[in-house]
Amino acid sequence: MYGLLSKGSRRKKRTSHDIGFNTNIIFNGLFNSGGGSYNFIYKRQVAPNKAMRYGTSFNVYTSTQPSTTYYTSNSTNSISLSIGKEWQQTVAKGWIWYYGFDIKPNYYRNTYESSNANGGSVYKNKSENINYGVSFVPFLGLRFIISEKLYLATEANFNLGVSHQSYYSDYTSSGITSIQQDYSTYNLQANTGSAGGIFVFYKF
Repeated sequence: MYGLLSKGSRRKKRTSHDIGFNTNIIFNGLFNSGGGSYNFIYKRQVAPNKAMRYGTSFNVYTSTQPSTTYYTSNSTNSISLSIGKEWQQTVAKGWIWYYGFDIKPNYYRNTYESSNANGGSVYKNKSENINYGVSFVPFLGLRFIISEKLYLATEANFNLGVSHQSYYSDYTSSGITSIQQDYSTYNLQANTGSAGGIFVFYKF
């Protein structure tokens, strides 16, 4: 009897794992050939109502419009990592609400270039925007249980962060380049948002 109880206790204490992705992966893959935003979250359940969570989100976007007289190129790349804690509470059959916080370092880079040929002259614009920092992100979410292994989740969050931004742009006319803007600064951000729409999670 003692041996059976010990085995049952060990089963209840076994750590479970959840892996999830946002539905943007599906919709961007079908409808947006230029790229999009993608989010992944891994959760390690360390207690019946508590989990550690680790995530990454990244955005890849490129766009070009070539023609005989006019050309534009726009590229955006960003990545964010996260580590945090999550607490859960059952509110009804099949429904669980949860809350917690994440710490997120992030990096963003956007480049833009255009060229316009007019009257034998070529005019060019070029810019680069780089932003990196770290954020503290409390969140509140709701999950719907589909089966023992599968559930959906969505969450709202509040983002409080600090970042460093550097920006450069220039304009070239008849082979002469003039700098339009060139600066770097630190910024504080405070905003609300979602964690990427609907997430699909699988438990294992």
